[in-house]
Amino acid sequence: MKQLLSIIILAVLLVGCKTGWINPSKMSKISIGMTKPEVIKVLGTPHNAEASQSSETLWWLEDQGNWMHIYHFVKLTNGKVDSYGLGNESQKPMQPTAPNSSSQNAPVVVPIFTR
Repeated sequence: MKQLLSIIILAVLLVGCKTGWINPSKMSKISIGMTKPEVIKVLGTPHNAEASQSSETLWWLEDQGNWMHIYHFVKLTNGKVDSYGLGNESQKPMQPTAPNSSSQNAPVVVPIFTR
């Protein structure tokens, strides 16, 4: 019985830890002008979010293996996607741009340590 309870608790914890993780191929389904609910329907619940008066930036993580991760963002202005792509959460606030507009949004791999 204790073993079954331990397995159930572990399963619940592992499922709960998946919030905010994405498959990078899903980013190709995002487009300028989408609404926040449309974005969340495609990418799932974000890992993190930040907001100002007229804009909100949502962050997801892509697992690169070996405890390495890449951040992906979607910036909404007045409730619609304004820009999206790769970013580094430790450098927020940043000036996100649409993909392929410059090389400044090259992938940034950030190690994440958890207990």
